[in-house]
Amino acid sequence: MARRICLLSKLFLIDKVTLDDVHFFSFNALFEVDDEGFHFVGYFSKEWMSSSSCVNTLSCVMVLPPFRSKGYGSFLVRLSYEIARLEGMVGTPERPLSKSGNALFRKVWREEVLLAVFALSEQGSPVTLGELSKVSSLIVEDVLVALQDLNVLFSVGKQGPLLVVNASEKLELLKRRLAAEKLYWTSAPS
Repeated sequence: MARRICLLSKLFLIDKVTLDDVHFFSFNALFEVDDEGFHFVGYFSKEWMSSSSCVNTLSCVMVLPPFRSKGYGSFLVRLSYEIARLEGMVGTPERPLSKSGNALFRKVWREEVLLAVFALSEQGSPVTLGELSKVSSLIVEDVLVALQDLNVLFSVGKQGPLLVVNASEKLELLKRRLAAEKLYWTSAPS
């Protein structure tokens, strides 16, 4: 089944490389359910064990054309980070990113970093790159990309950088947030 999903992906992803050894990857499929049954929407795959010092939270993400522009790509990326959080990991997607993958990830990174800023602020914890990385499950480099994209860092002379975010964005972000408490996840066998 996993091999077939990879072959299907090759039809829709220009940069997709099909591997013969799919047993090194977990595949997380998403289905849309209606009165007619279950409809395959897309998936993300992740390497079981990352060989590098950095954990890849996601290797490939694909949403079929009829289901695009419904937020499913963002949902799958958020799900990959939520699973990383449950497994106590900080990571990044496998590189290089395609043009559309880069846009998708940067959007999710911005949202994850803002949610982490709000969470740390509510706890009264210091908002550092390390803490943002830990709370968001993003590597520090991806946190920095998100902060630059958000344009929320300002220099304050000798005091160092100042982070300024609009609190009204929190409500909008919470509407799109993955309901982690409803996620039942068991990690891969060692």
